[in-house]
Amino acid sequence: MQIDKNSCLEVLNEFGIIPSKDKGQNYLTNPNTAKRIADSLTINDEDKVLEIGPGIGSLTHFLTERSNSLTVVDVDEQSCKVLKDLYPEVDVINQDALKMNFHSYQRIISNVPYSITSDLIESILLKSKNLKQCVFMVQEDAYRRIVSLKGKDYGPLSVLISLKGKTKTLFKVGSNDFYPRPKCVSIVFKIDISPDSLIDEKGYKIIKTLFTNRRKTLLNNLLLLMNKDKAASLLSELKLPITIRPEEVSPETYYKLVSLSRAKGQ
Repeated sequence: MQIDKNSCLEVLNEFGIIPSKDKGQNYLTNPNTAKRIADSLTINDEDKVLEIGPGIGSLTHFLTERSNSLTVVDVDEQSCKVLKDLYPEVDVINQDALKMNFHSYQRIISNVPYSITSDLIESILLKSKNLKQCVFMVQEDAYRRIVSLKGKDYGPLSVLISLKGKTKTLFKVGSNDFYPRPKCVSIVFKIDISPDSLIDEKGYKIIKTLFTNRRKTLLNNLLLLMNKDKAASLLSELKLPITIRPEEVSPETYYKLVSLSRAKGQ
């Protein structure tokens, strides 16, 4: 069932659903946009596909036309009832996606609720052994924050995304394409995962530590992991000045730093 503005209201009324702001329930009501997002995910016959936060199935409709193995997960029980009714062939899971592991899936797609944007993308990238590609739609300000490679928005998640694969901005989605209408523009982007991902959960934990105090130098943050002599030696080995700050270090250098610190038993 294609979801447009009329059918969206019909489904919500039929199942007694009131969109929740706390759960970030803004339903996509432009079928052309929904198809365009779904088509952004490259799906092969053998791929297991996961859609996170499907709501009442705006993307699900088009994914069922392209996937032989589709699972959808939503924390909202009423949304899951709608999906089971409309798409009996789809595996519908009523669960908090942040509590899942994603090892079974090669492709993941999500209209990500704003309140869990960073946590969800972080969890997917760290708990997906077989992931090949993901497509996300997020609010524009969140997108700038999670993909920026310089300045105040640059942080651990930016480093993780950069080290995990290649990111490509696809297109914007205006607020008129949703019900209820949000007060912002959304961005659709994809990440093609490298077969040799450069970072794991332990390495990412080190990177997060190195961003603990953004106003201090990288050396100061390294002192949370090792003594001053070892920290200074590590920076010297990487030819980094002791005055350098976390936001001035490239993702590739963070990877080298993590590798060296772990090799030295830190």
